[in-house]
Amino acid sequence: MFYEVYFQEIQTGLFEFDKVPAIFVMVEDNSSEFFVPKNSPVVLWLAEDCRTQPEKITCDLNGKFFGYGNVLEIAEKSSEGFLLKAELPKVYSISLETCPVCKGLVTIEKNICLNCNGSGVTNKACSRCLGAGCDEIYDHECFKCGGKGIETTIDWTDANELLANLQFLFRLLNSRLIDTETKQEIEYAPLISKKPYSVNIGASIDRPIAEWLFALNGSKSFERVGEVMEIVYMHMRGEKGIFDRIVIEIKPEEGAFFLQCPGDRCSLYGNKSFDLNTHNIDNPLQVFTLWAGLAELERLRNQ
Repeated sequence: MFYEVYFQEIQTGLFEFDKVPAIFVMVEDNSSEFFVPKNSPVVLWLAEDCRTQPEKITCDLNGKFFGYGNVLEIAEKSSEGFLLKAELPKVYSISLETCPVCKGLVTIEKNICLNCNGSGVTNKACSRCLGAGCDEIYDHECFKCGGKGIETTIDWTDANELLANLQFLFRLLNSRLIDTETKQEIEYAPLISKKPYSVNIGASIDRPIAEWLFALNGSKSFERVGEVMEIVYMHMRGEKGIFDRIVIEIKPEEGAFFLQCPGDRCSLYGNKSFDLNTHNIDNPLQVFTLWAGLAELERLRNQ
């Protein structure tokens, strides 16, 4: 058996710009034989994590979705393999409040409200940074508004559910790995704590891909890796723009490589033992961003 993870934008509507990034998991395995008993520990874990009953978890590929909820869609299946995909959810949204002048009525005495410009709503200034966008003491991005200057709401529900389903899937896939003609070069094994601000990524890479990575030092291939990471991060964060906190660094002399995403030195790194470790990974947004970089590196390797 073999599996590959990759990210790409998919068109979801009638217009060319109506696209969202999605994660795909391509598996080389007989789809009719891929199932797990509902009383197995991994199923019970997913049921507890998603606060549902084991009976509500789909453990085979006979339907439209796999796992819990309508998250992991079964896009393709055959006797030779199957493809699962999931659109990445947005976790941030801008907080709006009713215009204090027109009270949401848009007009005042037949004139457009000057306070809200006729929208009926206004952006509420961040209560922590008062619209400055940064913390005045530490002079960095405001913790509450993420540097926007206006308050945002954060809902991790959909992202956590997708992450739980992927952990469920990767545990099953990793338990079925056997020697095949196609070597599994990257094993995805998320280690997720239920405690807030405590998320980790456990994974490993095989020696050939590590040696290939070291040979890429200074290559322009990293530009595409950064682009994919940016697409994922910007979509889930709900904003547009280029940021400079994505870092891809190879250190052949140390036998190490680094992927870094926005946050307090949030990074995924490998060492001479080819085990992947993380630093300061606080949420699913950072997990998916780093996964996107890792998956794009593997895609480049297989070209």
